[in-house]
Amino acid sequence: MSFLVDSKVFEDRMAVCESCEFYTKLGTCGTRPNQPVKYKGRNYRLCGCPMKVLKGRLSISQCPVGKWGGLQLKSEQIAKAKELLRKYTDKEGKIITQSINPNELVGLWQVMTGEVAQAGCSGCVKELIRAMQRYVNEQETK
Repeated sequence: MSFLVDSKVFEDRMAVCESCEFYTKLGTCGTRPNQPVKYKGRNYRLCGCPMKVLKGRLSISQCPVGKWGGLQLKSEQIAKAKELLRKYTDKEGKIITQSINPNELVGLWQVMTGEVAQAGCSGCVKELIRAMQRYVNEQETK
């Protein structure tokens, strides 16, 4: 089971990102996490994530300024997300990254994407977990 979008959705997202004023030459959304920007009269915080490597590929991801949104997950994907959240967050929902070793990062990436990869940065892992938390919470309040 993979949390990846199909190639058409990914290509559409990247076309939006690559034409965006906040997209960098490094392929990230902004130059650093939580970079403040103003877009259409509203304040936002850019994620700083590598769009082609991580954020643009994940079905639960969305553009920080709302230019594209996440997709709906299937019930079995939501169940897997809840399982991962129980493992990587405390009772208050705070992310516990200090207990995640590089092999666990690789494992998390493989579960989420179905791809074999090397350990990612803790910032990307935190963003992934936060996105899962938001998505699961939204689904539970519906």
